[in-house]
Amino acid sequence: MDQSAHKNFKSQRVVKNIFIYQSSHVFLHNLKLYLYLKLWYNIWLMTLVEAPKTLQSTSFAESKSSEIVLPDKYRAALNLIDRTSRRLNIPYAVLGSIGVASVSSKGLTIPDFSGRWERGKTDIDIFVMSKEQQRKKFFSSVRSQLSTNSPLVDFCIGHHENIGFNYDEKPFLRYKKIHIPISEKLFNPIVNIKDPPIPALPPQTYIAMIMLCNNSTYPPRIAERIRLLIDACQQFPDINQELLKPFNTFKNEVNKYYPLHYPLIDVRHAINSNNNLQAIIDLFKNKNPKIIKRLRKYY
Repeated sequence: MDQSAHKNFKSQRVVKNIFIYQSSHVFLHNLKLYLYLKLWYNIWLMTLVEAPKTLQSTSFAESKSSEIVLPDKYRAALNLIDRTSRRLNIPYAVLGSIGVASVSSKGLTIPDFSGRWERGKTDIDIFVMSKEQQRKKFFSSVRSQLSTNSPLVDFCIGHHENIGFNYDEKPFLRYKKIHIPISEKLFNPIVNIKDPPIPALPPQTYIAMIMLCNNSTYPPRIAERIRLLIDACQQFPDINQELLKPFNTFKNEVNKYYPLHYPLIDVRHAINSNNNLQAIIDLFKNKNPKIIKRLRKYY
């Protein structure tokens, strides 16, 4: 083979490699687009399934005064949680309707129930402000002491997944490889009610936490809590936007590196409120295991 023929052969080979590279790049881009469209199509199908109205309308009963009226079993459970906190030296805060009522001027009356606690009744939401091992110790200690007819004590796993505490008890926001420190001032408990003890978080902190666990849609009971918390923010002027800025930074970072995380939060909430959606998810996972595996890194 002479020199000119060799050069032509090399140039043809280079052009062929470039063509293969561009074709594979276009193929991967189209595959990624296809996966996104298929996922959103399945999400759209899920939104067509209506959630049960009984769960959608579940909310706490309000009292006409600013007093919090609790049945004896709720008072006993709150006292038990507080005793456990003091014994283990682990701080905590009450979230949910009880925590919101304790920092707002809105009263709350929780109806009593007979027998075992059932879904649809008011539970007691607890957020533990300590490192992972201490949290687990707190959880197991409380659960081991609850009676069979006690209200459910929910340890708000979603909030604990988003917010961690290091070995110096310094709080930080976390998701996979993302870790952003936040001010301890945001987690100083507020105890407006002492019998039974109901330590609560500043309303600005709780609003920011809710926004991390929800995407863009809020059930009516959550929207009502947010409204009450916003009204209560005036009582806590020390919690300013500068302290809350890491929450926005965290959400932007998660959106940047895991773009499917927050869109799928709405799907998770829909699944929790409707068993039919879980069946759709399971069917999609069983039929498309490779797609699920590829999408893992985006959420």
